[in-house]
Amino acid sequence: MALSALTSVQSAVSKLFSKLPDRIFAPLASENRHRYWALLCYLHDKRFGPNAPIPPVKGYPVKDIIQDIVDEIELQEAWSEEESILTEATIDLRARAIFERLHSCGWFRIENPRFDRRVSMHPTVRQFLDLVIDFAEADPLFLSGKIRIIYTNLK
Repeated sequence: MALSALTSVQSAVSKLFSKLPDRIFAPLASENRHRYWALLCYLHDKRFGPNAPIPPVKGYPVKDIIQDIVDEIELQEAWSEEESILTEATIDLRARAIFERLHSCGWFRIENPRFDRRVSMHPTVRQFLDLVIDFAEADPLFLSGKIRIIYTNLK
């Protein structure tokens, strides 16, 4: 019984990382994790979530997403300095650095990278973000019920 549970866990681990980009958790594990999280929630609500307007077929212009980042980071506390984000840089340069970090970690994908660069979110990443936001917003009673169901199924 314990061996099959271990095999099941190993299968779940390999499945998760075969579906998501390897560096997707990097921004959420950084010193600025709360700010990245707030930014991802903002972008989810405005552009990529189920309640957002239907996105253009080829994605959003990069400048629109960068402007969204500017709009959000203007309202946030100061970011801690990271290797790619200099706190003394202009807000536009910081927004571009944040955009590039999220892109390099797999949160965004770029369509037409040479000409009219467009931004979209891979469906798997978008679904993952939907689930994480739902989890973050869930009521403790809901979570405890889910935990009991999982525990019961494991038994």
